[in-house]
Amino acid sequence: MSIIILRIILSVACVMIKINNYSMNEVRVLGVNLFWFRRDLRIDDNQALYHCVAKSDQVLPFFILDLDDLNGRSLQQPRMRFLMENLRHLKEQLEQHGSTLYVFKGSPISVFQKIVEQLTVKGVFFNRNYDPAEIERDRQIWQLCHSKGIEVQTFKDLVLHERGEILKKDKKPYTVFTYYFIQWQQLKKDAQKPVQAIKTVRFESIPSETLPSLSGLIRSDPKKELDLFLSDKINVYDVHRDYPFLDGTSRLSAYLRTGWLSVREVYHSAANLLEKADSKAINAIEQFIRQLAWRDFYYQIMYHFPFVENESFLQKFRTIEWENNDLLFTKWCEGLTGVPIVDAGMRQLNSQGWMHNRLRMITASFLTKDLLIDWRWGERYFKHRLIDYDMPLNNGGWQWCASTGTDAQPYFRIFNPFTQSKKFDPQGDFIKRYIPELNGCPKKYIHEPYLMPIDEQRASNCLIGQTYPAPIVDHSKQRIKALNMYKRPEG
Repeated sequence: MSIIILRIILSVACVMIKINNYSMNEVRVLGVNLFWFRRDLRIDDNQALYHCVAKSDQVLPFFILDLDDLNGRSLQQPRMRFLMENLRHLKEQLEQHGSTLYVFKGSPISVFQKIVEQLTVKGVFFNRNYDPAEIERDRQIWQLCHSKGIEVQTFKDLVLHERGEILKKDKKPYTVFTYYFIQWQQLKKDAQKPVQAIKTVRFESIPSETLPSLSGLIRSDPKKELDLFLSDKINVYDVHRDYPFLDGTSRLSAYLRTGWLSVREVYHSAANLLEKADSKAINAIEQFIRQLAWRDFYYQIMYHFPFVENESFLQKFRTIEWENNDLLFTKWCEGLTGVPIVDAGMRQLNSQGWMHNRLRMITASFLTKDLLIDWRWGERYFKHRLIDYDMPLNNGGWQWCASTGTDAQPYFRIFNPFTQSKKFDPQGDFIKRYIPELNGCPKKYIHEPYLMPIDEQRASNCLIGQTYPAPIVDHSKQRIKALNMYKRPEG
């Protein structure tokens, strides 16, 4: 069974070159430029690809996939399946323009070593990434290419504004979003780049195999999602985005993460609407554009302060003595805390690989300030579950909720999960969607079912402690403990 699962890993009808088993002997093409797809899995408005094609007689477009640590279980995870679907779509796009996509197996440095040994490479083109590990990986690639006399050209593509573009007068980065956003708004955004015909190097003499598609994939259509959002949902985004029972968010985050959608296309589409918007829609569109600025902000924080990947941004909170109860953490992961809005959010995450943004805040606050568990535990869990996991954004969001990050909410601001539930899911529609145990629960108890009298528990077939758990902690007591926990590091 495991062999079958491994053979259906890719939903991409692309070519897998087994570098460890095959060589590129007899394939020496003069003047080849390499284009390395990473977080930019599209051919339209791809900054580095545009320049690569413009400067190339022949291009080798490729993606590097490390399969060494994958097993049958991980291949079924939502983010991996989404990536495979994205790659399949990318190959189809390339084929429509007379090109193809090569997928290489191995670590990036080993793949590049094999390619430059076998081909006469003029240059390497790719778009910049900003995670600390990605920066180190790219440094190694640059050193290898430099030693071979190969030019490396990199471009800004993943964000609207990067690293050193928005700085204070003293040339230091902004750490308060409001001041950063003022400057961000004033800067001109890059224009979109058109699609060009790509003359691809062919490796016809290399043995290769085409792996079958994963079964059960639902074809995504990011352009359709974007059009739907821009034609309707964006006009009420400022109100609807906070309510998880409504389809009020853009749902574009996963496409932006892999680059299936260009962030410039999303921005310019929204900005064009803003110019024509009536007074009712202006604030909604501005709020959406503000989210794109938050995205850039967290990327530049990660670049300038790479330690935040594993450490609190605020030094005073680096010595917090978290309780880190393993059993409570497991209950949180499984959506069995006895707090319906938290459990519903976690079950959405576990079943879909996605969670509504308001619920990300509620569940993160509950983990850190009710369960008193280190934000890094939650950040890692989201990393393994989210389709749209983006390290700078996930890290920034978790540190904001835990009050340990840049421009974070004050530590004494502690969400009451029951109040949040009543405010943002007033009828309990979202709760019932993900917690079937509460389908018979009377509306007045849906947010706090543990308050139900025993006779109503029996009548609604919802026995607290049996069919649905009682709250695993007392919020009022945990709030006091959290305040004391945060105060201790401050002295």
